[in-house]
Amino acid sequence: MGINLLFTFNSGHNYTLSTGSIGQQGSSTGALVESDQRFANPLESVNESTTPWVFNLDARWYKDIAIGGLNTEIYIYVQNVLNTKNVINVYRRTGNASDDGFLNNPDLSSGTIAAYGRDMSIFTRWQTLWTAVRTGTSRATTCGEFRARSVSA
Repeated sequence: MGINLLFTFNSGHNYTLSTGSIGQQGSSTGALVESDQRFANPLESVNESTTPWVFNLDARWYKDIAIGGLNTEIYIYVQNVLNTKNVINVYRRTGNASDDGFLNNPDLSSGTIAAYGRDMSIFTRWQTLWTAVRTGTSRATTCGEFRARSVSA
């Protein structure tokens, strides 16, 4: 019988903080891909910034047993025992894994915010659509209008 622990760690990788295009994919896709880096302008020296360190702990418990003259081993293997959420990549515009900087930059987002509002998530869009269907109106124009209708209904 025995226990094995495997601790792995790695320093982050270098990247260059830069302006970016609008066509970025979200972190839910598994990759933070910016559409075309030919149009990005570096804001610092090449590879000056570094992503955070990553680490992981795996554990394996095992026991040798004999069954009918055969020796075998049973084991339990647990990956990521500490449930760490390591940052694999970051957006080049912000250096953050969860914020691409689009909403905080008025030059990029002013048209979108004016059209849909700052709080126009998928959930809010479905709420707005449901309110329009339920009340028989053409559409709820703002999130605030939806909240006012949902309180009075």
